[in-house]
Amino acid sequence: MSNVYYVSKSSLKTDEGVRLSVKIPIEENPIHFGLHTVLAKFFGYDPEKISSTAASIDYVVAAIAGCLTGTLLGALEARQIDVKDGRLTSEVIGEIENEEQNSLIIKRVHVNYVIKGKESDRETIDRVHSIHSKYCPLYQTLHKSIDISTSYTFEPS
Repeated sequence: MSNVYYVSKSSLKTDEGVRLSVKIPIEENPIHFGLHTVLAKFFGYDPEKISSTAASIDYVVAAIAGCLTGTLLGALEARQIDVKDGRLTSEVIGEIENEEQNSLIIKRVHVNYVIKGKESDRETIDRVHSIHSKYCPLYQTLHKSIDISTSYTFEPS
């Protein structure tokens, strides 16, 4: 039997055009899912006739990066390596492929961190980076179906 730790509830409703208004936990204001030019064309919409909005697939890619970055931040902070205030940044690239049945699938996600820190912390940063993904909930949930990788660049401060 599973031991449910948290239940996340969201509500979605149609908004203008192909846009959805999404109410997620804690956030006072809704976020919006929709389509932008590339995806509008794929799904057969005229990009000129829709309000361009980030798609839910963009949020999934960003959420993977956010979860991994937060996990790395927590692990480094636990080892007294201060990466707050912009000393840890990340960029993510998600590669979405068009499968045979005209279905878009996230195939690869790569997160690159830039860590500004003391040279004396570099060995610890290497070790933490090599194991942090196994503590990330989204990585653990998705890594069997999406190739998720990370790298980092160290900048001495």
